[in-house]
Amino acid sequence: MERSVIRGFSTRGTTRISLRSIRATRLRYYFFSNEGQPPEPPYIHVKGGGCDAKIWLEPGISIADSFGFNSRELSNILRVVEENRDLLLKAWHDHFGNQRPL
Repeated sequence: MERSVIRGFSTRGTTRISLRSIRATRLRYYFFSNEGQPPEPPYIHVKGGGCDAKIWLEPGISIADSFGFNSRELSNILRVVEENRDLLLKAWHDHFGNQRPL
Protein backbone atom coordinates (compact mmCIF):
# COMPACT_ATOMS: atom_id res chain seq x y z
CA MET A 1 0.00 0.00 0.00
CA GLU A 2 1.45 3.34 -1.03
CA ARG A 3 1.49 6.37 1.19
CA SER A 4 1.39 9.99 0.07
CA VAL A 5 4.00 12.31 1.49
CA ILE A 6 3.82 16.06 1.12
CA ARG A 7 6.54 18.51 1.94
CA GLY A 8 6.71 22.17 1.04
CA PHE A 9 9.73 24.32 0.44
CA SER A 10 10.15 27.74 -1.04
CA THR A 11 12.61 29.17 -3.54
CA ARG A 12 12.36 32.54 -5.28
CA GLY A 13 8.65 33.03 -4.84
CA THR A 14 7.68 29.46 -5.69
CA THR A 15 6.51 26.96 -3.13
CA ARG A 16 7.12 23.45 -4.35
CA ILE A 17 5.15 20.58 -2.99
CA SER A 18 7.03 17.33 -2.94
CA LEU A 19 4.28 14.83 -3.56
CA ARG A 20 5.20 11.18 -3.64
CA SER A 21 2.27 8.97 -4.20
CA ILE A 22 2.07 7.16 -7.49
CA ARG A 23 4.91 4.92 -8.59
CA ALA A 24 7.85 7.28 -9.02
CA THR A 25 6.06 10.04 -10.89
CA ARG A 26 8.39 12.45 -12.67
CA LEU A 27 6.05 15.38 -12.26
CA ARG A 28 6.53 18.38 -9.97
CA TYR A 29 3.57 19.83 -8.07
CA TYR A 30 3.93 23.45 -6.92
CA PHE A 31 2.29 26.83 -6.48
CA PHE A 32 3.70 30.34 -6.61
CA SER A 33 4.18 32.14 -3.31
CA ASN A 34 3.93 35.63 -4.78
CA GLU A 35 0.30 35.47 -5.87
CA GLY A 36 -0.52 39.10 -5.21
CA GLN A 37 -3.47 40.43 -3.26
CA PRO A 38 -5.95 38.88 -3.19
CA PRO A 39 -4.60 35.54 -4.42
CA GLU A 40 -6.35 33.30 -6.91
CA PRO A 41 -8.45 30.42 -5.60
CA PRO A 42 -6.35 27.41 -4.52
CA TYR A 43 -4.58 25.66 -7.39
CA ILE A 44 -1.53 23.56 -8.10
CA HIS A 45 0.86 23.65 -11.05
CA VAL A 46 2.07 20.36 -12.47
CA LYS A 47 5.18 20.29 -14.61
CA GLY A 48 7.25 17.61 -16.28
CA GLY A 49 8.71 16.58 -19.62
CA GLY A 50 8.34 20.07 -21.05
CA CYS A 51 4.61 20.11 -20.25
CA ASP A 52 2.74 22.27 -17.75
CA ALA A 53 -0.75 22.32 -16.30
CA LYS A 54 -2.59 24.44 -13.75
CA ILE A 55 -5.26 22.60 -11.75
CA TRP A 56 -7.89 24.33 -9.63
CA LEU A 57 -8.42 22.71 -6.22
CA GLU A 58 -11.57 24.69 -5.35
CA PRO A 59 -14.49 24.82 -5.71
CA GLY A 60 -13.87 21.51 -7.50
CA ILE A 61 -10.86 19.97 -9.17
CA SER A 62 -10.63 21.13 -12.77
CA ILE A 63 -8.06 22.03 -15.39
CA ALA A 64 -7.38 25.76 -15.58
CA ASP A 65 -4.70 25.51 -18.31
CA SER A 66 -2.68 22.77 -19.90
CA PHE A 67 0.20 22.84 -22.36
CA GLY A 68 1.65 19.66 -23.80
CA PHE A 69 0.00 16.97 -21.68
CA ASN A 70 -2.18 14.51 -23.57
CA SER A 71 -5.61 13.46 -22.31
CA ARG A 72 -4.31 10.30 -20.64
CA GLU A 73 -1.62 12.25 -18.76
CA LEU A 74 -4.18 14.84 -17.68
CA SER A 75 -6.50 12.10 -16.44
CA ASN A 76 -3.66 10.68 -14.35
CA ILE A 77 -2.77 14.14 -13.01
CA LEU A 78 -6.41 14.79 -12.05
CA ARG A 79 -6.52 11.42 -10.29
CA VAL A 80 -3.35 12.23 -8.29
CA VAL A 81 -4.67 15.67 -7.39
CA GLU A 82 -8.04 14.21 -6.33
CA GLU A 83 -6.34 11.56 -4.17
CA ASN A 84 -4.17 14.21 -2.50
CA ARG A 85 -6.55 17.18 -2.51
CA ASP A 86 -6.72 17.50 1.27
CA LEU A 87 -2.92 17.57 1.57
CA LEU A 88 -2.59 20.09 -1.25
CA LEU A 89 -5.27 22.35 0.26
CA LYS A 90 -3.58 22.12 3.65
CA ALA A 91 -0.26 23.21 2.13
CA TRP A 92 -2.03 26.07 0.32
CA HIS A 93 -3.86 27.30 3.43
CA ASP A 94 -0.80 26.84 5.66
CA HIS A 95 1.11 29.10 3.29
CA PHE A 96 -1.51 31.74 2.45
CA GLY A 97 -3.58 31.61 5.65
CA ASN A 98 -7.13 32.87 5.36
CA GLN A 99 -6.61 35.28 2.47
CA ARG A 100 -9.74 35.49 0.36
CA PRO A 101 -9.35 34.48 -3.29
CA LEU A 102 -10.49 36.58 -6.24
